[in-house]
Amino acid sequence: MKKSLFTIACLLAVVGHSLACTNLIVGKKASTDGSVMCTYNCDGFGFAGSLFHSPAGRHAEGEQIAIHGWGPQHEGQYVAQVEYTRNVVGFMNEQQVTIVESTFDGRLELQNRDGLLDYFSLMRLALQRSATARDAIACMAQLVEEYGYNSTGESITICDPNEAWIMEMVGKGPGRKGAVWVALRIPDDCISAHANLSRIRHFPQQQKRQYRSINSNSLKEIHRPEVECVYASDVVSFAREMGFFSGPDAEFSFRDAYCPIDFENVRYADARVWSFFRHHRSDMDQYLPYINGDFATCDHIPLWVKPEKKLSLSDLMRDMRDHYEGTPLDMSADMTAGPWQMPIRPLPMHYKDSQGRDYFRERPIATQQSGFTMVCQMRSWLPDDVGGITWFNCDDADMVGGQHDLSPLQHDDWRPACGAERAGKLLHGRSGQCGGRHSQHDARRPPAIPEPPQHSLHRPHDAALGPVGQAADCEIQRPSGKASEPRRYLPAVGLRHSWLRPALHRRHRPRHWRPLPSGTSDRAA
Repeated sequence: MKKSLFTIACLLAVVGHSLACTNLIVGKKASTDGSVMCTYNCDGFGFAGSLFHSPAGRHAEGEQIAIHGWGPQHEGQYVAQVEYTRNVVGFMNEQQVTIVESTFDGRLELQNRDGLLDYFSLMRLALQRSATARDAIACMAQLVEEYGYNSTGESITICDPNEAWIMEMVGKGPGRKGAVWVALRIPDDCISAHANLSRIRHFPQQQKRQYRSINSNSLKEIHRPEVECVYASDVVSFAREMGFFSGPDAEFSFRDAYCPIDFENVRYADARVWSFFRHHRSDMDQYLPYINGDFATCDHIPLWVKPEKKLSLSDLMRDMRDHYEGTPLDMSADMTAGPWQMPIRPLPMHYKDSQGRDYFRERPIATQQSGFTMVCQMRSWLPDDVGGITWFNCDDADMVGGQHDLSPLQHDDWRPACGAERAGKLLHGRSGQCGGRHSQHDARRPPAIPEPPQHSLHRPHDAALGPVGQAADCEIQRPSGKASEPRRYLPAVGLRHSWLRPALHRRHRPRHWRPLPSGTSDRAA
């Protein structure tokens, strides 16, 4: 039986970032250009992120994938391979399907360490096997049912060029295979977010001869356009069995059953969601009692809101730089900000004073311990070859540059002379890393650096620091070979995923493509 290796290339980088991620999500009618967009701040001390490439392939019947997951406990265990796996770079595949996450943990007694699939393995498998966001939801549901789920609670963003979904999942405890989960489609004209706390509360449940909501027994119906909610068939009954819920089914709340709130997880997690919403709606201060722990007055913020103005790519990048500026939680205005109003806190989030009194620090969207940050942009009006872009950075979102308004069709005949060697390796279908603050993956679309955008929450010290981030000087060469004037190229990398489409068919192979020696493989899932 042929076996191919499933390598989690970001294993050590991701294992330490539990309770340390933020996803911001924008529907296609809530963006200025019709893009579906989502972000991923992957935060944790002691690692730097990178984007790994797993090329597409066709696989023989009976082929299996060895699952390594987070460690050696699953060595020698396998998942059946599918006939065709898609090209994946980072967290987006060749058809612009994107999957990112944040961990909410929830009830820790529900973790099943004997389950085969952790959330990261699950995401990577779904990216390889899915043509749409709905495919990915069905794929992950079927995989955990067959092979088991060994992580704690996860909120998962699943997007394609037309839709954005939130899926929340938690295990069933030791010795019980599968998971309980709910997935909701975000309205196209809305924005949403999650940040290490379960966000799904009440959801519509399946009714006879109606398809707005379906459970896992009806997954074959998931591609009906009217479907807006999909959930595990036992998500309510299991909570009732475990004593987490005792009311009528119609009153069931996923968050309240599987991830009960307290002041700490709301302040560290949902406060980030609140601040993001506050940038785009003027009525969000009504939820301050919730952020301050007054749950008798307010016990949630909406799962999504309709912005007062459509968001651009630049807006979303600015949102990722947030430290609660202009709010009661402003990190540039508290007593630890110092004389320079510094929002960065390379210090523990909990601490005691000399008299033993407990204090805490705020947890913002932008944080100095980010391993990597990214904005994923999916554009339905363009072919997949140019539609999907990941804007990737190996640093805190507040410490890197971002492009203001890049059209992928501008400067189509220009290519930077720098960084071509690494891009070339990937173009030829070879597996490897891509990333770094000065990589040139979107090299054919070099934008000019705009003036730093003004923002309603623009910090006073920004003016002293100058434009955020550093740009690399790069010589642009035209097809004639004549060099133009040097241009400045942003360290925020725009990565066109389908440029890395592997040479599966002879007519698509680059001229310099060469097959690998017999018996070798560069494929990593």
